[in-house]
Amino acid sequence: MRPSRLTPVALCAVLVLAEGAGLEAAARPEPHPKVAQALRLAEAWLDATLAYERIPGVSVGVVVDQDLIWGRGFGWADVAVRRPAAADTIYGICWISKLFTAVAVMRERDAGRLRLDDPVAAHLPYFKLEATLPSSPPVTIRDLLTHSGGVPRESAQPYWTDPEFAFPTTEEIVRGLAGQRMIYPAERFYQYSNLGLALLGQVVERTSGEAYADYVRAHLIVRSA
Repeated sequence: MRPSRLTPVALCAVLVLAEGAGLEAAARPEPHPKVAQALRLAEAWLDATLAYERIPGVSVGVVVDQDLIWGRGFGWADVAVRRPAAADTIYGICWISKLFTAVAVMRERDAGRLRLDDPVAAHLPYFKLEATLPSSPPVTIRDLLTHSGGVPRESAQPYWTDPEFAFPTTEEIVRGLAGQRMIYPAERFYQYSNLGLALLGQVVERTSGEAYADYVRAHLIVRSA
């Protein structure tokens, strides 16, 4: 999806432009001139990119020390009714949840509760997908993090189907594994996999003893005082 691809790129561009330009001053009512210049350049770049890539709309924000110093919408939140995108427009989370999962895995690694080269099956005994080759190495946590595990792109449920887009429960994903098989040997090819990241979320639950949603709320989401 193009909108989800653009947003982190835009954020990186603004932050790189503003780096070294006195960001501590940006939190004041009047931003540092170099920061203001960087933001104007980012606005022009975003306007041009949306037009060139035919992207309907995005919302972008820049945060410094947990303070939102700039935010804007570009394009349309709803093309059909011509409703403009705003700084607080809500979008489908799409792959952004993968960032939380990856950080959670690394946090568990730092705590000594898992290693990146652990076989996934060591934490999830029900992970028993049929291998494509007898010589295939076991799928590791590192493989799933890098989308090189060779597992299917999706779980067995049709959750991309209108009108509900009902996401499967953990139990449904686990049951679906029984009818799935590897599509490539591990560590051989890049293959984007939503299933792989869902399995990593289950690994975090196993190693931490906490439900995934509770873990994210307790350890990863920063709340302002």
